[in-house]
Amino acid sequence: MIIQHTNFGTSRDIKSGVHENHNYGAHIHQSSEFVFVLDGELELTVDGRAELGKVGDVFCITPFRVHSFRTPKYSKIFIYVFSNDYALGLIDEEELYIGRERACFTPSSELSAYIERTLLPSTMHDAHEHREKRHRTVCACIHALLAEYFNTVPKSERSSKNLVLCEILLYISKHYREPIKLDTLSHALGYTKGHLSHILSAIPGFNFNALVNSLRIELAKRYLTESDRRSLDIALEVGFSCERSFHRVFKQLTGMTPREYTDKKRLDASFENYQKTPIGYLTP
Repeated sequence: MIIQHTNFGTSRDIKSGVHENHNYGAHIHQSSEFVFVLDGELELTVDGRAELGKVGDVFCITPFRVHSFRTPKYSKIFIYVFSNDYALGLIDEEELYIGRERACFTPSSELSAYIERTLLPSTMHDAHEHREKRHRTVCACIHALLAEYFNTVPKSERSSKNLVLCEILLYISKHYREPIKLDTLSHALGYTKGHLSHILSAIPGFNFNALVNSLRIELAKRYLTESDRRSLDIALEVGFSCERSFHRVFKQLTGMTPREYTDKKRLDASFENYQKTPIGYLTP
């Protein structure tokens, strides 16, 4: 089970890309996600229920749904992940977090043509240019898709247990850099610690501390590769009380120390840059 920190809580954030033969294990994130099936077939499992999408279908994955991707034979898809502030002008937060009873839907021909002109990549090889689209245009595309999806797919009959799980994950996503404990969560949400622990058991292999530490380490990994800050400074920034506990948890979750992780990432980046160097510019 993977908690994707990169798709948590960022304002006006969009990530997109084209993937072939996509397979990705169970994960959750706070952002919403559209997956466009461009060719072949893709199987998406959401909250334990498998759905098959074919060419022209779109998967709409609302926040905090445990989901995974599998390609039976061949697939080419366009993934569009967006922070929820793009959706909240149309869908209120409670309805967005409840979601619908299935993820897959087939947009109307008019909507499909509109999205193809404005949102889908002009080339199957690079969707990077769409990160620079104007906020207003992006909002219009997202709203058009969400409106058709929410109007055509019935509301999910998610249990009260699932709704409490959303409350827990939303609170953790906002406060994981603070010194929070299960007592803090219990007081903030008004549930007993035992009830919260029972709800969290719905995510295999995770408990409260594991969820908090997973988000902290994912953020630390980004800081380690994007800055030259000291390990202690990063440990305190992401919510650990001391460098020792940060190193212990980091090694437990990644199999490496922070220093080993940084060295590996820099070596990988150097090798990648070396491969991209034109032959004519190589020095003896």
